[in-house]
Amino acid sequence: MERRILVYKLSEKYGGTESFLINYNRVISENIPVRFDYLTEAEPEEAAYAGDVKKLGGRVYKIVDRHKHPIRNFFWIRNFLKEHPEYDTLYFCAMSAPIVISILGCVGMGRRIVVHSHNGGVKAVGRHKLCRILLNRLADSKLACSERAARFMFGNKEFEKKM
Repeated sequence: MERRILVYKLSEKYGGTESFLINYNRVISENIPVRFDYLTEAEPEEAAYAGDVKKLGGRVYKIVDRHKHPIRNFFWIRNFLKEHPEYDTLYFCAMSAPIVISILGCVGMGRRIVVHSHNGGVKAVGRHKLCRILLNRLADSKLACSERAARFMFGNKEFEKKM
């Protein structure tokens, strides 16, 4: 049986995170019966690697911009998950902890939440640290591209617990 994983989010830029996601998608899809679908704030056909996603059997959905409309983003995700029970895992590529606003839309929906940190710092550190408290409680799995990214996203105390 094929599993579907929903990934938040794919931007329209061909950056490091997008390259990581599509390469990860290729390797996993070759070896495991799983398909990755993506959320994007861009038009789906304008998302980075949209053509590759489709070739690999995935789909790209347009989501409400979290930065411009955080409340609408929350409800969009919630409604989307109600309409799409096929996703048992939600994979959040995070640059900072305020992504927890989007993650809150998944709470109580019976999905596994994976947070993958791709950043080692931000300007709005106070907001990040405040949101990090809730992020650590909601994430079922915590990943990072480096030790620095792990310590930044999840905090030193949480990093030390995982070692």
